[in-house]
Amino acid sequence: MVMFPCVQNTHFEELLCVENRQEDILSDDSLQDIVGEDSSSEDQMNPSGHKRFEQITADKFQGETSQNNRDEVDEPVAVWFKWEGKWNAGIKCAMADWPLSIVKAKPTHVDEQSKCFVIFSPETRSFSWVDMLLVQSIDKFPQPIAYKTYQEGLQMVQDLGIARQFIMQKLAVEMLYMVDQLHLNALKEDYRNAMVWKQFAMEASRCQHYSDLGRMVQRLQKSIMQQYIKDNWKVHSSESWDERCQSSNSAEIIEQLQEVIYNFGI
Repeated sequence: MVMFPCVQNTHFEELLCVENRQEDILSDDSLQDIVGEDSSSEDQMNPSGHKRFEQITADKFQGETSQNNRDEVDEPVAVWFKWEGKWNAGIKCAMADWPLSIVKAKPTHVDEQSKCFVIFSPETRSFSWVDMLLVQSIDKFPQPIAYKTYQEGLQMVQDLGIARQFIMQKLAVEMLYMVDQLHLNALKEDYRNAMVWKQFAMEASRCQHYSDLGRMVQRLQKSIMQQYIKDNWKVHSSESWDERCQSSNSAEIIEQLQEVIYNFGI
């Protein structure tokens, strides 16, 4: 039930433009400064021709996949991953950026000798588990690739923060869907104003950290009148839930916090 149709055209206008924002990110021409403007096919196939971007991300990937490296660096890394017979450019995600659905779908068949990575595809804007044998360092030249040139693939992953940007915007949008599903009578008087939710939407869209989103979820919960919240939850779970909101540091936790509000059944 959409309770705020007048808000929908305001707060969703900014947040539902995730795809447009991603297009802006993916169309950035700054990579030309890294890989050059008119590289020949021989240059594309010559590892010595790669610049600092490939070297840095390759070092990260090689360090993380080394069996001798016990202190893995949990950071996003640009990689090649094989999908449907072709090599695509993607981001090997940090654990903090794993969506809850991906965490729940973690493969159970892998053993100590094998490993799977969570890969974000900028092209399909999706997260997937990919076997480590189907992932290569970004400084490699696997064949066949899903693009006309290697530079085209590199441009897709020049921003290592693209996966986090995507999932954070998705979580912010999800919060606003939750707002639109709430019954008007369930909201405190001060929150029955369209401008309040427009401001909420603007703040949610600008969140830079998961802790910021956690505080936004907490604000959403506090907008609900007490009689619409289950007594058992208020007595036994509300305090720990508030603490998790304040200390949230991953996409998984934010989604779990949101599920609690969904379970109120308002």
